Amino acid sequence: MILLKPQLSLRRLCVFYKGQSVYDEAFHDGVNIIRGTNSSGKSTIADFIFFVLGGDYNKWKPEAERCDYIIAEVEINNTLVTIKRVISNTSRQNMAIYWGPLENASKSVAEGWQEFPFRRGDQRDSFSQVLFRALEFPEVKNDNSSNITMHQILRLIYIDQLSSVESLMRDEQFDTPLTRNTVGEVLFGIYDDSLYSDELRLREKQKELESLSRQVDGLIEILGETDQEIDIKKIESTINESKEQLQKIQATLDDKTVLNRILEKNDLFTTYKTLHATDLTPKYVPSSN
Repeated sequence: MILLKPQLSLRRLCVFYKGQSVYDEAFHDGVNIIRGTNSSGKSTIADFIFFVLGGDYNKWKPEAERCDYIIAEVEINNTLVTIKRVISNTSRQNMAIYWGPLENASKSVAEGWQEFPFRRGDQRDSFSQVLFRALEFPEVKNDNSSNITMHQILRLIYIDQLSSVESLMRDEQFDTPLTRNTVGEVLFGIYDDSLYSDELRLREKQKELESLSRQVDGLIEILGETDQEIDIKKIESTINESKEQLQKIQATLDDKTVLNRILEKNDLFTTYKTLHATDLTPKYVPSSN
């Protein structure tokens, strides 16, 4: 079992539109309250936070979609890091990371910035893998043999207004109870890699067993309708007897002496040899005239 003590704190959030800051707010340890009248943008700010920290979000309100990008200064295990994501209605946006405070990052257009994709590739880590290493998280596989992402981690931390009040995670339908349980164990610091791997293997074997059971049931049903033997041991015995007979026949065919003896006793073969030995070429006979 791995005991984890990760720390991630949002220190500052900035939203930009055409190069101008339209929202700039500092955050502190403890409870931060975002207040305002109805439809003043409280939920949108929460969506910005979810997105900039690594969530996959593209259902922006019209006012939010008009903005260009978000920059956030976060503290990861006592180290300040600046992250940036472009606002788009396309899902799985990349993340740019500057390993330093926002003050230094804002002075650099390109130097010091690194961009990472949402999904990992053969030659490139995803931003979730990079942030997990910074947080000292283990690399966790989910049910589909891909890695747990920041999106899945944030779903347990962030609940939007549209999610059910009875749900512990932001409502989405694509993941399984095992994945959700694993995300919780990672955040609580009690993740056990060996146990999780065994659970995944158990699920795979159960799926294989279900598939084979359906095939067996189908064969039994078909054989039952044709009045064929459905006892597996008897079927195997019949198959083994047929294999033995086939081997004997093959051995006979391979033995040329036995094969020739059989052919010599065959009338058709004798006739063939006689005809083959007879000269059937037409001969020219001179005319008596």
